[in-house]
Amino acid sequence: MIHTKYVRRFVMAFVTSIAICQSPAFAYDLKTDWSEPANPNGPWSYRVGSVLLPYVANWTAGVSFPVPQPAYLPANTVGSFLPSWFRLAGTTTGFDAAVGDIIVHTNDGFNGNPSLGEANVLFAVPATGDYRVAGNLWNASTVLAPSDFRPRPQDWRILVNGVVKDSGTLDAIAGHFSRSSPDTFDLGTLSLLAGDLIELEIFKNPAAQAGYFVGTNMTINSVGGVSEVGEPISAALLVAGVTAVYASPSFRLPFTSSH
Repeated sequence: MIHTKYVRRFVMAFVTSIAICQSPAFAYDLKTDWSEPANPNGPWSYRVGSVLLPYVANWTAGVSFPVPQPAYLPANTVGSFLPSWFRLAGTTTGFDAAVGDIIVHTNDGFNGNPSLGEANVLFAVPATGDYRVAGNLWNASTVLAPSDFRPRPQDWRILVNGVVKDSGTLDAIAGHFSRSSPDTFDLGTLSLLAGDLIELEIFKNPAAQAGYFVGTNMTINSVGGVSEVGEPISAALLVAGVTAVYASPSFRLPFTSSH
């Protein structure tokens, strides 16, 4: 019969092969992963259309923040600063947002170039596996000057490899889609390949005369194991690990002798 220590060796080969095949779970969060001034930032990219937005250490054009406000935007000049992605740096009057929230001011023709496309954040899937994609959006500003446009509904949609999976409208009605009661999305569990693209677009509704501030959360978490080499988890690696043990020069099948 086979000695128990060789059974243990076989089991160790099995466990080692599984460890090779399967990496720890990935957890990505637009808010906690935020980076200044890196763009792209790991799997995240902050963009207008397909263009990466440059970093500005203190956004001043057309806005008034109580503290220096870093942002990703086309240019820090009036007429050219939209869209803008930023992590709120200080408590701001009229904002339904907390310090550290991720906010985008959507593109429009007054202070942006609509021909460039819409504000979006892009996530490139780092490894093949199953992922849960979820998040929420809300009207991040509650105050408009008396002479400003009213209302400013904003739209959003989330795409996977260019295919729309969910969408919605923040209607800009007072009390609707607040930070405490946002519009939500949950795509459930998706089987994705390394390099697949998840894109959240946010843009002004056709009924809105201008873009506006939208608070944004998005998480992308792996479900179970994923392959760090970008391939489906395979039994082939398990076989390879076991084979390596049995091919070892020191390995012999210790059958008991019948003599």
